[in-house]
Amino acid sequence: MLFTHLVDLIHTRFNLMSCIGNAAGRVNIFLFCNSESDVSVHDNLYVFNAADYLSAPEKPINSLIICSEDSQQELLDSLRGSGRNVLFCRPEMQTEVLNFVQLVLNRSLKESDNYSVFLQMIISGRDLSYVLSEAARQCGGQLVAIDFSGKVLAHSSPWKDIDPEWRMFIKEGYCPADHMQHFYSRLLQRKEISILAYSYRCEDTGIYYLSCPIVINGYAHGYVFTLSTEELKSPLANDITQIMSRVAADYIRRNDPEVNSHTQLYRRLVVDILGGESREAIADRLTSGKFSLPSRMRTMFVKPLYYSCGDLLKTLGSQLSAVFNAAPPIQYRDGLMLLLPADSAYEDTGRAALAFLDKLSVANHLRTGISNVFNTLQDLPQYYAQSREAIALADRLRLTKHTILYSDVAFFSLIGHLSEGAHIRDFCHPALAALSSYDRENGTELFDTARVYVETNCNQKETAERLHTHRNTISYRKQQIQQITGIDFQNTEELFQLRYSFKIYAYLAA
Repeated sequence: MLFTHLVDLIHTRFNLMSCIGNAAGRVNIFLFCNSESDVSVHDNLYVFNAADYLSAPEKPINSLIICSEDSQQELLDSLRGSGRNVLFCRPEMQTEVLNFVQLVLNRSLKESDNYSVFLQMIISGRDLSYVLSEAARQCGGQLVAIDFSGKVLAHSSPWKDIDPEWRMFIKEGYCPADHMQHFYSRLLQRKEISILAYSYRCEDTGIYYLSCPIVINGYAHGYVFTLSTEELKSPLANDITQIMSRVAADYIRRNDPEVNSHTQLYRRLVVDILGGESREAIADRLTSGKFSLPSRMRTMFVKPLYYSCGDLLKTLGSQLSAVFNAAPPIQYRDGLMLLLPADSAYEDTGRAALAFLDKLSVANHLRTGISNVFNTLQDLPQYYAQSREAIALADRLRLTKHTILYSDVAFFSLIGHLSEGAHIRDFCHPALAALSSYDRENGTELFDTARVYVETNCNQKETAERLHTHRNTISYRKQQIQQITGIDFQNTEELFQLRYSFKIYAYLAA
């Protein structure tokens, strides 16, 4: 075990001075030494009297020095900055302290053996719930792992006498925000910082808890609870709870090793929302996880055009996260999803980021869909669907743009959602059918001329430029169009009908 953990445990029983120089120093056994002893094994704890330690030619990484209280401060001052770990013990406490150290180290070795057994289950492909169920058989309680957003990550097989509230939490897959705040408040009531499981009783339900944090990369990620209707006094229950917190951390790291704890919480929440999590559960988990989200946002979905490549998506995720300064990108299905702020303060940054995205899109053959603005994460599925649909419609319409706003193609989405039996052309201005028929019979280009003339807001010069023809030709064709169809290009209502009619024809022709 780590020297620092050993010192933490000793401090729960004894008031001893210590010097921590090498936080990563480990201890397996302790050995009594004199000034001539071999101290080359770094994972041992060497026990010296003060005189032998001072005269030893080589000082070990981990030492326990038996010395009077008067000399401890002088030794402590001389060791600062040495990179060595030292614990000081008065002679009258030597026997009691060393017996306790022996007990702790023996338990640590046994815990390591048990940990290895459970870790092997994970490596063999068992899920975390299976491992918790096996552990529950040993300690006689219900084991549950939850993250700080309240999501139930895994649980052992439910006992018949489990508290009804916990039975509901397990069934629904999350703990409400008020319960998460209660757990956090109980954590703050601890009188000391310790790696030991924390034991307490819930007065409202009578349930006994053993609680141990799940620590990933030095940060607490959630809890492992052992629940019981009777007080859990056995050392085994404490040991199992602590082992399961380590196993849970390793399981999470194994499944998503490259992101920090808060990012994991966020990604797990978003994936659950897209998977159909209830609005009530989302609201509670947002509160419990203390997520900071913009008041107005859009969904952006980035998808490779021709292939799906996990390595490419990971690289793009890092680039987009840095450029858009938004919530972490989430690799979901066949692309990347981001939540973008939609407030005015973000406009300049957003425009620059989109310009960068366009360059990335050209180089990597990407297509990006951006949804309309929404205000609450509970509505994410609807707006995620918009961003994906923007890409699908752009593909269907053969648009050349790499980045497509849903608002630009929403009309085509409306058409696509009409019932199958609807005759969509019946909604169109009859002039389009007449022009299309005339072109087929006479080899003319009146249909396209009318379309571009409407798209340019009846600008004859711009129409000529887009069609690569002379303005006089456009003027002549315009007269033909009016003679054949009777269109009045000065009528705003008729122009509106022509605009959406040409969009319908484009959608049907795609």
